[in-house]
Amino acid sequence: SENVLAKRVRFGARIVTKHGHDVHRELNGFFFSADNTLTIYEFRQFGTRSSALPFIQRGLYSHILGSKKGRPYILQDIAVGNSLSFSTANQSSLPQSISAKPVVTLRITDLDEEAKERLLRAVAEKLTQPPTAAEQAEQQLVQQVQGEVRRQLAQRASKTLMGMGRHFRTLDKDGHRLFEEFWEVVEKEVLGGLWNLLDVNGDGALDYGEFVRGFIGEMNETRKAYVRKVFHKFDPSKTGLVELNNMKKFFSAKKHPKVLSGRLKEHEAQQMFLSSFENCEHRGEVTYAEFEDYYEGVSIGIASDEEFVAMMKNCWSC
Repeated sequence: SENVLAKRVRFGARIVTKHGHDVHRELNGFFFSADNTLTIYEFRQFGTRSSALPFIQRGLYSHILGSKKGRPYILQDIAVGNSLSFSTANQSSLPQSISAKPVVTLRITDLDEEAKERLLRAVAEKLTQPPTAAEQAEQQLVQQVQGEVRRQLAQRASKTLMGMGRHFRTLDKDGHRLFEEFWEVVEKEVLGGLWNLLDVNGDGALDYGEFVRGFIGEMNETRKAYVRKVFHKFDPSKTGLVELNNMKKFFSAKKHPKVLSGRLKEHEAQQMFLSSFENCEHRGEVTYAEFEDYYEGVSIGIASDEEFVAMMKNCWSC
């Protein structure tokens, strides 16, 4: 009805994945506050025209992961940086690469903040609700582990994350070997508590994405958007795989922060960047997952979003 359509909030989203093609899917959704339903569409380009194709059917959905498991999504959950997870069962519009997994997780990347605030004021609700004691304990545990691990990785983050990603994709499908590497960094009891928190289905396994997001953390949406934008620059067909020589043509070390500060010479910065991709899964080629892993590591050493964005713009002219 007209009343239901008036009480909606538009948001943009991306799939939480390192799959080179799926990561570039352009998703837009609507949350309807009148009945707390939501729906999500994928925008696809067909020649000169674009179409909105169903992705997640409109319906009432609940959290299926974390401490809010079983609680319905509400308007306060629709916020930039928040995740929305859905069972792929009965979602007939999902592509095969996504429907093959039991759960798909989407990350909200942008939002009509004015519409959200207007609807919240209309029902006299606060923009955010105070976290429960359980949620506060969960946040503190995650922050404790991530803070210590990130401090340990600060000087070698890109190399470590790329090596971990390669190790996982070839050998360790459940994250246990990677987990063992952190025993000496953080107390065993704390690590075990976080593992149990992340292993929501209790099967004793985490995929690589879950492992890194839980134990190390990840770039925020501002930074990740620039990483996707840069990769798309030399992968316009969205294959998820590019030639290293082609990347080299786009990369400029002249305005790299360490070159500008005098800590590195231009050729040293160029070689440091290229050497990071010497042991990729496909020799002479770089996957989106490897490219993102590299910048996840770079991001750990850069405090402000402004500095990170300036580095990306300077090095890639984007």
